[in-house]
Formats: sequence, structure tokens, C-alpha cells
Amino acid sequence: MPFDVYSKKRFALMNFITHGQNAIFSTNPVIKTNFRDMSGELIIKPQEKRENVMKFNDELLDLDGRHVVIARVVSRITPAPIFNIYVAIIIVFTSPIGLGPVLGPLEALIICILSMVIAPITPIIYSAWRGHVDLDVSQRQLRTKFFAFSLGCYIVAIAIYSLLQCHVLSVLAAAYLTVTAAVMIATLKTKISVHAAGVGGPGTALVYMYGPIMVPIVFIWAAVVWARTVLRQHTIAQGVAGIIIGLVVTLTTYIILY
Repeated sequence: MPFDVYSKKRFALMNFITHGQNAIFSTNPVIKTNFRDMSGELIIKPQEKRENVMKFNDELLDLDGRHVVIARVVSRITPAPIFNIYVAIIIVFTSPIGLGPVLGPLEALIICILSMVIAPITPIIYSAWRGHVDLDVSQRQLRTKFFAFSLGCYIVAIAIYSLLQCHVLSVLAAAYLTVTAAVMIATLKTKISVHAAGVGGPGTALVYMYGPIMVPIVFIWAAVVWARTVLRQHTIAQGVAGIIIGLVVTLTTYIILY
């Protein structure tokens, strides 16, 4: 009888060790839900289910109310790549300096969508589909590699537009390059709002090219900062910092290149 008891205990211990090792060293992707520590930094917690794949981080938080619904609408229609489409449409059809001798509006827009919208977000969508990140890439430490990939995409866009003598969109791509680089550097210290930088930069470009008629775009800036704060993705300071980075870096780029 003592031998049987000892054998059962030994079997239970070995079973625990074996399953524990499998759990620790498993390479299967897991979903990470986010919460904040005392410093406000987002921390990930592994979970077994894949039900949270391809979701924005605010969808993983306990948020409700009419203001949350409005904030989500604002947030979904103003991420940097999507806002780039709006700006590109305005420019390709109404550019004050034209599109050059080679490209028409449709061709110029297609190049922009492929190189400056779809390409930069492809790694994010793939990683979100695998369950490694949420669609916001809410963990600051994971953002650098995605920024770096986007920089490569913008360099390709600059090269294409320069080769095709489309100066106006070459400068826009250069502004996206410089703003992304600035945000990537700032993100090493704090979680700058990419949404805010993504409307602040192109908005500044439109004001620079078209003048006072585009000044009301500042209301979009305010709406984006409000929305990202309501959704608990950023503080007001991080949102305002994104706007300032986008404004200052884009303005500098246009003064030099445009």
C-alpha cells in the first residue's frame, strides 16, 4: 500500500512537470489581452482562446456608452493609412502643381494605395491574424519593427514617384517617411499616438499646399485625440505629442522639398 501511494504521487509529479514544460515551451501562438500596470504601460497576458484575433485593443477592454461608440467610429476612419487615402484623393485630383508629365490621377492614386497604404499595414494584419498583436499594436515595445517596415515602403514610394516625375506625391511620401521616423524614435520613450501623428502630418501638408481653406482640419485633430483618449489607448499628452510631431516634421519637410 505505501508503495502504491508513493507511485501515484510520483506519477502526478511527473505529469505536472511534463505538462508544465509543454505549456512553457509551446510554440503555438496565443492571444494576448492587454491591461495596464501601475505606471500605465500596457502589459500582455496570454490566453488559450483565439476569439480575440484581428481585434482592436479597445475591443478587448471593458468599455461602453454612447461616447465610446462615437470614439470608435472616429478612430476607425482616421488611422494613418486610411487618412492617407483621403489626402491622396484630394491631391491627385486637385494638385496645385499637377502630377507631372507621366501619371494621371488614377495611376497616381493606385501607386499611393499599394505602396503607402496596403504595404505598410500588411505585417500588422498578418501578426494580428496570428494572434501576436492586436490591430493597434498597443504594446509600445513591439512597434519598432512595424515602423521600420513602413519606412522601407515609403522609400519605395518616393523612388517610384520621383522616377515618374510626380513631385507632389514624392514630397507627400517623404513627409510620411520623416514623420514615421520621428514617431519611431519618440516611441522608444513613450507611446506616441500614431493616429494623431497620422492626421497631424497630412493635415499640415494640405494646409501648406492649399492655404487657409484647409485650416478646419484642426477639428479632425482634436476629434482624434479625444477618441484615442476615450478608448484608453493614449493619454491626452500622447495624443497632442503625436499632432505636434506630425505638424512640425511635415512642415519642415515641405519647406525643404516642396
